[in-house]
Amino acid sequence: MIVEPTVHLNQHEVNICLKKAKERQANRERSGSIDLAPKDLDPLQLNVIGMFGEVAVHRYLDAPINWYKIGANEFTGDSDVSGMIEVRTTTPKPYRANGTELDLRERDLSDRRMRKTLTSCWIKVVVKLQPEKDPQCTLLGWSMGYEILAHNTLQPRKKGAGFCVYQPDDRLNSMLPPLALRQRIKTLQTIANQTYEAHF
Repeated sequence: MIVEPTVHLNQHEVNICLKKAKERQANRERSGSIDLAPKDLDPLQLNVIGMFGEVAVHRYLDAPINWYKIGANEFTGDSDVSGMIEVRTTTPKPYRANGTELDLRERDLSDRRMRKTLTSCWIKVVVKLQPEKDPQCTLLGWSMGYEILAHNTLQPRKKGAGFCVYQPDDRLNSMLPPLALRQRIKTLQTIANQTYEAHF
């Protein structure tokens, strides 16, 4: 078992993330998307950090990256990575080394997205930004969507507007080697989809 693997992004990946984050932010502004992030945080920086996390998971799983999709701001029905994984990225805080908890947001719980939310794997990535060094991305752990909703309740966001369901770090599953993780997620996702179809 691998515990909290770390991925260091290279400068080429960082530059592409910066470019795509600007595209994503521009798309959001054009579409009039509501940003529920805390007002004291720069939306562009949040997009950059989020992309660092997504690219780190792609790298860890040796999965191909669709850079066009990563820069888009639209709901396509696809997951962030390999059609089965959603990524939640945070940064270390003075009061919390592992940053904010993995969360499911209001839009994730809408009728339109509920099935994907329940049947996807959610991975938490902690990105440490280092002056004059490549970003260090630690994959802290993962949970299936149905695990998160089964053990937690909807509550106000700790920062920003709206509501979330939070998954505490101590309830995250430990990371596995890449191949074992892909196989485990695929098996759980198949069972989750069969269960969803049987009940809904």
